[in-house]
Amino acid sequence: MWKASLTDEYLALRETLAKYSAEMIKRYFPEVYEEASYAIQGGKLIRGSLSLLIARILSSDIEKVLPIAFSIELMHAASLIHDDIADESESRRGRQSFWKKYGLKDAVTFPHIIIPVAITLVAEAGVEAVIESMLQWRKAALGQLWDTRILEGKQVQVAYEQLIEYKTASVFEASCSLPLIALGKRDLISAGKTYGKSLGMLYQVLDDYADIANNNVDSGSSRLLLMQVKEREGIKRYVKELVSKYFTEIRDASIKLHPSLMDFAVMSMEKFASEAGESVQHILQEVEEKIL
Repeated sequence: MWKASLTDEYLALRETLAKYSAEMIKRYFPEVYEEASYAIQGGKLIRGSLSLLIARILSSDIEKVLPIAFSIELMHAASLIHDDIADESESRRGRQSFWKKYGLKDAVTFPHIIIPVAITLVAEAGVEAVIESMLQWRKAALGQLWDTRILEGKQVQVAYEQLIEYKTASVFEASCSLPLIALGKRDLISAGKTYGKSLGMLYQVLDDYADIANNNVDSGSSRLLLMQVKEREGIKRYVKELVSKYFTEIRDASIKLHPSLMDFAVMSMEKFASEAGESVQHILQEVEEKIL
């Protein structure tokens, strides 16, 4: 089971990334500093902090990975701006969404200011890192396209697991593969990709189940889950199967990477479950007893 020291390490890395991000925003976005700060800051920095945690655990050298971690947060911020436009969401992180605050025209354009900086930073790790980041960016964009179309009631020929792999797990996969590329740990990239992808899948399926349990089906993925498994008890069984599957994949990948990464996955999911409600907590507890 995870220890308090791992939590402290993660929080320290997140603070390091927050300070680094503030400096980089000043450096790379002087003409639009206010807007860039609003778009990029204020989130939990989960994906970028995960990149730093990978670096800390496997090499103790986070300096090479800080640009990668920041670039991942840039990509995530850019995607959220467009996601909120597509979803017509007026709020994000407890405040006005970017398009609501700065207007639709600025919101359409602004991600195109953010993304070139992200690619430039990733390029410091080489061509392979750029190709990997763009592959995952494409998947995330396709996933959001499918998610939006499902919400609009359009027919989309995609299975639930593929949808959440694209719309959510792709960025988590990049969060784990890109630092390994930057650190030259080629023998661990495959395990890193599996770990990140499975962690993202685990998060999204629990998030979707929480939406269904709370009668708040407001995403294409939660709606597709309902459509794919029509009865409520069937959904619970299916979700439990998926959670068990992803936790097993995380455990196996952690053995190849470092055991503490399994502790991190458990820590993350328990924290999420405590916020998501009893329905998610029960499923997580049942699966943990079997897997761990």
